[in-house]
Amino acid sequence: MIPSICFLLSTFCKSKIAEFNLGQVPEVSNPLDLERQVGLAAGAAAALVACGIVPVAVGTQSLGSIAESASYCGVVGFKPSSRLISQSGIFRASKTLEQVGIFSKTVEDAALLAEIVLGSDEQDPDTKGVLPRPLLAICKEEIPFKPNFVFLKTPDWADMDPEAKEAIEALLEELADHITIIDLPESTVQSKEWHELIVQAEFTQALETQERQISKKPPKRIADMIKAGSKITAQEYLRALNAIEMVSSSFDEFFDRFDCILTPSSLGFAPLKSEAARPSSLANSLWAITGMPTISLPILQSGTGLPLGVQLTGKQFDDARLLRTARWFLNHFNQ
Repeated sequence: MIPSICFLLSTFCKSKIAEFNLGQVPEVSNPLDLERQVGLAAGAAAALVACGIVPVAVGTQSLGSIAESASYCGVVGFKPSSRLISQSGIFRASKTLEQVGIFSKTVEDAALLAEIVLGSDEQDPDTKGVLPRPLLAICKEEIPFKPNFVFLKTPDWADMDPEAKEAIEALLEELADHITIIDLPESTVQSKEWHELIVQAEFTQALETQERQISKKPPKRIADMIKAGSKITAQEYLRALNAIEMVSSSFDEFFDRFDCILTPSSLGFAPLKSEAARPSSLANSLWAITGMPTISLPILQSGTGLPLGVQLTGKQFDDARLLRTARWFLNHFNQ
């Protein structure tokens, strides 16, 4: 992946991440408020774009770090459909759920970089048969009609920061003629449990397979994951994989009626560094296990100017349509 983008960037840099880039808050300050967090795994990459060091940046996630970090830092965060971008050279904490995402200031820039880096790579068998896609050209097209959205209200809606919830509710009122609000389908409620089981099992296996060295005293979260992963049986692991396949197929019917699914990118605004990391949302667990494309847009703000992203999710492998709709959405609310 890296050789594909080096020629594009006038400034090339690497940000600091936590050990294994998994589940820990990186030691990076949020450019919008130096006392606040930037997110988890991909947060440092989002911060680079937010403060203008680079126009675009690449990060990885196994849960929802792309959307959450984009939300906290006030930038665009695009996670293409799974298996479109090579992960050659990346330590994959989860071979099933690890995904590459892109941060930028505009939807068009995200489309451009995604178009460059996606495609078949003999070093990554998961990308076999992936053909080039004109993402930028389609992204710039005018949509033939105003899109219809569905807002997915998850059980953790009650856990949202009150001010963030109020901002989302105001947005839904503004979209009233183009949006349907539904509760999360019962079949997907266990997505967080399946996600956690798969990551624990595959992370433990990845360490063994690649003979990765860990620090003598790894962070408690990492140590706990290794301990839990070593206890997972093959039957439990396969059951979780089968479950996420069923969940993925259950969303197909949504896109017969709607252009995109809307959810908050995070459960609130960027927490202070002195606070615990905010839990990832159930919606982000869903988009991680299904592999559907998502894009977080910096639409909303708190009373003090902290950003809050709105996440659009599209049909698997229909990334160009998602980008086109996202461009319309951002332009519509920036008028």
